[in-house]
Amino acid sequence: MPGILGIVQSHGNEASGSLEEAIRRLHHLDGYVSKQMRLGSTRIAQVWRDSGGVEADWSFDGASESGAAGGVAVFVNGHVLLDGDQPRRLYAADIMASYKKDGMVPAADYDGAFVVTVVDLQRGRLFVYNDRLGTLPVNYTHTDGMFCFAPEAKAVFALAGAEARLSKLGVFSFLSIGYSLGESTIFEGVKLMEPGCVLTVDLNTAALRRDRYWTFSFDRSNMIRSRRVGEDEIYETILASHRLLVCDEPDHYEVMLSGGLDSRAVPAFFDVLKRPPARSFSWGISDDIPFSDANLAKRISDMYGVPFYFYSYDTDSFVQNAREWAWISELANDNIGWYAEGAPVLASSYNREADFLIAGDVAWDNKGYAFSEDDATDFILGGAGLPPNVTACMESGAARNADEMLAEDIRTLMRRCESDDLSERKDYMYIYTRMQRFLFSLGYYKELAVQIRRPFLTNRCIDLISRLPEKLRNYKKVYATMMERRFPDLMAIREDSADSLPDWGFDLRRNARVRGCFEGALRSESFRNGVLGSMLDLDRFDQFSTEFFGRDVSPLSRASHDTASFRMRRRAAGFMRSYRT
Repeated sequence: MPGILGIVQSHGNEASGSLEEAIRRLHHLDGYVSKQMRLGSTRIAQVWRDSGGVEADWSFDGASESGAAGGVAVFVNGHVLLDGDQPRRLYAADIMASYKKDGMVPAADYDGAFVVTVVDLQRGRLFVYNDRLGTLPVNYTHTDGMFCFAPEAKAVFALAGAEARLSKLGVFSFLSIGYSLGESTIFEGVKLMEPGCVLTVDLNTAALRRDRYWTFSFDRSNMIRSRRVGEDEIYETILASHRLLVCDEPDHYEVMLSGGLDSRAVPAFFDVLKRPPARSFSWGISDDIPFSDANLAKRISDMYGVPFYFYSYDTDSFVQNAREWAWISELANDNIGWYAEGAPVLASSYNREADFLIAGDVAWDNKGYAFSEDDATDFILGGAGLPPNVTACMESGAARNADEMLAEDIRTLMRRCESDDLSERKDYMYIYTRMQRFLFSLGYYKELAVQIRRPFLTNRCIDLISRLPEKLRNYKKVYATMMERRFPDLMAIREDSADSLPDWGFDLRRNARVRGCFEGALRSESFRNGVLGSMLDLDRFDQFSTEFFGRDVSPLSRASHDTASFRMRRRAAGFMRSYRT
């Protein structure tokens, strides 16, 4: 995917890897362009979606692209925004000016989704900064005398001249949660840069230091006590966040839209700003299923006069895309729908004329109160151990080992949470697990084709969430009542209650192409000698697989139905209406 990659080697320690091969492994779509250079012992390259950002993303002061021995070079991936009375977008030259003035990059003051790399030849240091939430991935490996980094692990292996090996913890996490946690990845020896951090590398020795410049915490001293004040603040905050995201005056931006409570706010707030998107779009089986997510998205688009586009896909597309997407995604998460869409869809449907896409991802969730640490884990991760159907196929010792490793991984992550309030710990876990590792790249693969901006995840919004007490935050209470008060016609459109996504449960067993693809991939002999083979009872696994594919299932009903989720939200909304004063 687009991003910055590089290698630092201490004197006399020449790696056997190839920068050119690393760049090649990141060129997933036609139209990608790249550029590389050497600065002393450091080699840096960058891959872009197109040539539009090449000049703005590199800046030099004293250093030169020909490899001068002194000076500073700044490289930017993503979009860096500066909020305020007159919000603006920053480029490499702006960040260079800040660095030259203060000797550091003020990343905590920046908004947006970015990775900034500084090579300071005078100080003999390389710095890698990411944004507060770690939106764009930086994978890296560090050994004596060498540091390599890139947006994808496959490029790190090419830089280091190393072979990819699966990590047991990474495999356990993938099977249990659907993604890795903290700085771990599914590969041995490769770490993911955690949110709100700076990596500092000595250019002479390749010694590495990791520092955290920001972490999410709740501001109890400044908590919002009044529901009405909370409604007004969340309205003004979200409005300012939408204004920030279009501060660079884009010619053409689009909105990924669903019928959900969060997503529908995006066209509403842009309507207030009189800055409508050029188009909105949704995806699934069909947009004509009444009360489905896609159907509601179309109705919301019509309400605001925004042209609507629908992309249809089904389970058959998984078969043709799975191998390529497994290579691109590196098992960053287990969202099967994204495998079904795959790289061809990126090129045809998302890699278009839009400057960027808006996604309605949020920093609050619709879960309830946590009454124990297990509640928090269950709400966000679905539990802390392997699923029973996986455990049933494992050797008993391997299953215990897996559960212990996963539990320790979660404890390590949560030790940094400064709160002892269980609901606050639940929301902390959401930000540093599901949001970071599922909603963002590589998990959120559309970033490969087009820049994504998220109005609910700006610094303003995150800071506001930290000031909302749980009685207003849980079930999105203050957000929901703000929307009802400010946009009553929009909120009169109920949330989805009919499924418009592919019927995976049925097609896995009854669609011959899909079933054949999975049965072929799940032959035990294909992974007998790998990490999975070392922990599974292969006879039991084969038996379970046979029983799974032989199970009788019915196709998913596409009729509108009153789902448990809809009933829960309707009760919550009714409660909040009665709570008004």
